[in-house]
Amino acid sequence: MEFLDRIKKEMSEGIVKAILEHHGYRVIDTGIEKVIREVSCLPQDLYLTLGFPEALRRLPDFVVMNVNQTQKILVDVKYRSSWSNDLLFDERTLAQLEYFKNITLIVINSIPPDPQKMKEHKPTGAYIRCVQLKHELGKNFVNWRNNYNGWVEIDKNKLEKFQWFSTHYLWEVFKNIPNTDEGDIIKSSVMALSGIIAGLSKP
Repeated sequence: MEFLDRIKKEMSEGIVKAILEHHGYRVIDTGIEKVIREVSCLPQDLYLTLGFPEALRRLPDFVVMNVNQTQKILVDVKYRSSWSNDLLFDERTLAQLEYFKNITLIVINSIPPDPQKMKEHKPTGAYIRCVQLKHELGKNFVNWRNNYNGWVEIDKNKLEKFQWFSTHYLWEVFKNIPNTDEGDIIKSSVMALSGIIAGLSKP
């Protein structure tokens, strides 16, 4: 993994973990890089030659549980400087989804599109959103916010009009998070991350 990509990944995961824990969730590190720390420094070809089992290689970044530990959500964290539906067709994500059946992607978007056409939009909700995915009866689906069909098959034609704001607010999936973003925790976290990454990207 390239150094800057590693920084984006680790910092994005750290921010998401901090936000969730701040609002009372239990966040358990489960990604293979956390379970077996040594693999994080290996080049891809060497990592593959080690032959780790599929279940271990496909582990999501986190298992998130409520404070009573009665509910769980499998979470994978992604950082994007802009949104693209290509993420829904990513081979690694779909292989992971097929194995675990339900995955929530928490996507950090440092430059979200303008939400002018959205009614009752919360500006903070533009920066971090949830993409809920499920695998059922041999097909992959994404939960389309405010779409009458709800779960829509992951197909390029069916998702032609799917966009960044077709995904869900963080607080719609994690109910303990207030939609007011008290203290600007979400917005300030993303702005800090974006500033650091922008600085590292400069020659």
